[in-house]
Amino acid sequence: MSSKEESQIHALERSIERVPWKLLQPQALKDMYILVASDLDLVKTAYEVVSDNAELIKSWIETRKLSKPTREQIYDWSQSPDKTFRTLIAHPYVLIQESLDH
Repeated sequence: MSSKEESQIHALERSIERVPWKLLQPQALKDMYILVASDLDLVKTAYEVVSDNAELIKSWIETRKLSKPTREQIYDWSQSPDKTFRTLIAHPYVLIQESLDH
């Protein structure tokens, strides 16, 4: 891994925010978010997105590792407005991942 790649990964690591659903919810129905499966590393996923690794991203989409939140998920999360998500901007996308320690 080059020093530039390492620098980008460290910048992404520092950019992760924990945000309660109640703050994310207003934009949820506007397709603002991409849900990252819990078995993917959020930072590495964001790095691949900003690096435009199309083949890997395509495989994640096909296997539902990356997806838009469904209306059912949005409804379920709305029942727990304090549920937290790890969020990371991978321009032009906002990646969200359910926090396991909520």
